[in-house]
Amino acid sequence: MAPSAQPLRIPVTKKGFFVWRKMEQERQSDYEIREATIDDVNPIRTMHGQSWRDTYRNDELGVTEEWLAEETAKWLTPEWMDKSYQKMSEVFADPEQFYRVALQGDRVVGMVHVLTKEDGTKHLGALYTTTETHGSGLAQELMSLADSFVGDDEIDLEVVDYNERAKAFYRKCGFVDAGETGELFRDKMPVLRMVRRAGSRSDYCKYDKKGECDEV
Repeated sequence: MAPSAQPLRIPVTKKGFFVWRKMEQERQSDYEIREATIDDVNPIRTMHGQSWRDTYRNDELGVTEEWLAEETAKWLTPEWMDKSYQKMSEVFADPEQFYRVALQGDRVVGMVHVLTKEDGTKHLGALYTTTETHGSGLAQELMSLADSFVGDDEIDLEVVDYNERAKAFYRKCGFVDAGETGELFRDKMPVLRMVRRAGSRSDYCKYDKKGECDEV
């Protein structure tokens, strides 16, 4: 396991870091979005697995509750976690990659990861939020922050084809279907490629050239 790293907060507001507030049933919660550190790897994997179990069930395709539980349980085994720590430490140190986590208190409730490909275009490797944050605007804020890294470059992504909620969100962010389907993730889950061409960023997720998000 790699040694702990001191978290670096992003100086984009007067307070020095992102804090996103939502009102739900007269109860206010705060989201802090910051750079991911090696200490976040286990919480990220835990949240990622729960998001899979909450989102991807499709009994007709064999993506059953039992299959999802078995598949995601592997991610927290010592062998898989050792690989995760090694890989993520490289990701976090790579200036050509962008990785942020969202926290509610001390719990990871969202993450976004963008990679730079060999041709200079970008790839959205992952964007996940917990189900209780759906509708709060957190995914929009994560995408907005990622866009400060992407700028006006072309960016693509792969999304599970029956995840209609995610596809609708990405279309609002300026992505269009690339017409490439047929690939099966884990031999079960059909994948759709979506792309946002250079210079076609949507105002749904706003940012300025300094990487600051407009308040909405």
